[in-house]
Amino acid sequence: MRAPVVLGLLWASVALASPVSRQRQKLLLISFDGFRWDYDRYVDTPNLDQMVKDGVKAQYVTPPYLTITSPTHFTLLTGLYVENHGVIHNMFFDPVTSQKLPYYQTQFKNEWWDNGPLPIWITAQRQGLKAGSLHFPGTASTYNGESASVREVEPSMYNYKNETAWRENTDKVMSWFKDQDLDFVSMYFGEPDGTGHRYGPNSPEVHEMVKQVDRTVGYIRQTAKNYGLEDRLNIIITADHGMTQVVQNGLQEITLSKIPGFSFQDVSFYLLDYGPSGMILPKPGMLEKVYNALKGANPHLHVYKKEELPERMHFTKSERILPIILWADPGYVINSRIGLYVENHGVIHNMFFDPVTSQKLPYYQTQFKNEWWDNGPLPIWITAQRQGLKAGSLHFPGTASTYNGESASVREVEPSMYNYKNETAWRENTDKVMSWFKDQDLDFVSMYFGEPDGTGHRYGPNSPEVHEMVKQVDRTVGYIRQTAKNYGLEDRLNIIITADHGMTQVVQNGLQEITLSKIPGFSFQDVSFYLLDYGPSGMILPKPGMLEKVYNALKGANPHLHVYKKEELPERMHFTKSERILPIILWADPGYVINSYFPVQFHKGEHGFDNAEMDMKAFFRAVGPAFHQNLEVGPFETVNIYPLMCHILGITPEKNDGSLEVTRHMLRSEGGGGGLRAGQVRAVNYLNKALVGLGAMGVFLVIVAILFLANRYLKKKKKRSQNRRDVRVEEEVKDEDEAKYSGDERDDKQTAF
Repeated sequence: MRAPVVLGLLWASVALASPVSRQRQKLLLISFDGFRWDYDRYVDTPNLDQMVKDGVKAQYVTPPYLTITSPTHFTLLTGLYVENHGVIHNMFFDPVTSQKLPYYQTQFKNEWWDNGPLPIWITAQRQGLKAGSLHFPGTASTYNGESASVREVEPSMYNYKNETAWRENTDKVMSWFKDQDLDFVSMYFGEPDGTGHRYGPNSPEVHEMVKQVDRTVGYIRQTAKNYGLEDRLNIIITADHGMTQVVQNGLQEITLSKIPGFSFQDVSFYLLDYGPSGMILPKPGMLEKVYNALKGANPHLHVYKKEELPERMHFTKSERILPIILWADPGYVINSRIGLYVENHGVIHNMFFDPVTSQKLPYYQTQFKNEWWDNGPLPIWITAQRQGLKAGSLHFPGTASTYNGESASVREVEPSMYNYKNETAWRENTDKVMSWFKDQDLDFVSMYFGEPDGTGHRYGPNSPEVHEMVKQVDRTVGYIRQTAKNYGLEDRLNIIITADHGMTQVVQNGLQEITLSKIPGFSFQDVSFYLLDYGPSGMILPKPGMLEKVYNALKGANPHLHVYKKEELPERMHFTKSERILPIILWADPGYVINSYFPVQFHKGEHGFDNAEMDMKAFFRAVGPAFHQNLEVGPFETVNIYPLMCHILGITPEKNDGSLEVTRHMLRSEGGGGGLRAGQVRAVNYLNKALVGLGAMGVFLVIVAILFLANRYLKKKKKRSQNRRDVRVEEEVKDEDEAKYSGDERDDKQTAF
């Protein structure tokens, strides 16, 4: 097996035994997150090499299971296995309330950290020493009412890659030692973990980040010397875990919802969709059923009851550990239940509704109904953030919600009664988004404009008003591109502009209405709940025993009304699988709308018709360094945009209904094929022509993904005789480890933390 490197050094001018200097010795513990044990072999690292000459280097060290950031760092601070210190995950979670908090928020959840064991800061202080911590996991918490006496927690949306900040932090820590006479400080750097997640451990980008780490090590030692600390400061540099490649000829996914005999109906709580590991709490009496369904279901999935986990993993004793533990083989990740067609993601309507209580909420209020959005599938914001990127969203549907306790890290929801037509606000929002990219170093942003949908509804898609609004859209597209240029983003910003649907005319010689209450044999007394009066589509839940009566009354009652039982809906519509979809589904021909008791709809334009209708088609434009120029492609389904965005960003997609192969031909390729990897793109000029032909477009959406260009590619491997000796030793140790621990896994975090 591979384990992360520890570049350990006791740096002092005295013997390595107990301190004998007249001056009290000091200790600095540094963690470079995700610095794998062999990273220094592939690039020149003169400062790390000098540490070997001046001190001690270990071949490698083995972190505890679970090999993710918070658990492994707390082991460094306490000397306890994860099962004994209780910080068992990066995310705080509560199976009773189903609450989950992402990494940063968990730092401030005191009860997650303060559960008995004391970190070394508190132990040192109780014995008369002074301790501090900068950015180290666990720093924000108190322990039995005490904290590190000098501490600093990184702000939200902190840029862990900023080398200038690294030097400023080093100066700060050395001043703590010098001016405040601290005895011990722990210091955390969030790289090369984030870069490893984004580009892979063998990428040129990681090699560059290792060089940055090496420069920082040199700066740390020089600064200690400048502060007069070199003869009494011991420095230990280590890492919390390593990193492995998971995207090689396609991601290997294990999706639990597809396993025969397994159902989330039998599960009370789960911690999944977080890389190659997970935990499950079955409902009472369901333990054996869930365990037996998963055990042996996939040759790359390891399933254990908590008490049966191999002792070497030290991951059974904590009460926080759930009854069933899973992990995947290297290169695989574990998903719960993910999909992108409406039947799979479950957001089946603009309105939240509850057939039991008959509650219905309009569009804006539905944005804040968390359970409507957070029902398993993860939007790309969360997927990107879990793999080390920074994501934001402005006004995009779903922005207000959290997903497994996480949200887009930078987000803005439009206020109630927002004026979607205001062109000045459009420009202000564009400036805001570009500043997110530039100043907060975001990688992905989704941006929503509510027009020309509103104008199309009110006046109809063929009206002069819509034509004017299309001109406004076009001006805004020009402003977006010019603003990107002004912010210095044009050579690394890819922009995808699309829409959610089209629009068709419904007022032609009078509104064509279908009113269900007028249909012979149909009665709302046979109906328990309905979703109607919302354009040309609707759903009905008949009362118990009334399904056939209601269906037969409606079927064939009007030549322009299409009536289906849920399970009989054409497969091409992908609108049957979700439990939220009601038993009877209706839609009308173009130009018609469906009313319940009497006409209440007076729009001149509508959408919501069969997606096979040409008026329901949307538009698509894309420009940026990832895309070809002057290329027109054939039509495709919008589910294929998601894997395209993930590919450009260089992240592993969740399970989805699209395929990259549908859009791959749009992309520039390196070396003649294989698609584009993030960080391996060439700068190109933008398309010269702005967008035209938006007459049938429903809503103007902008999705922007920023890709940082690599300036260099693979670097020379170091040629040192010491390396050759290290390789021979490593191969011998690796063989011994593989023989001893054939089942040991290397974890790959899906966040940058």
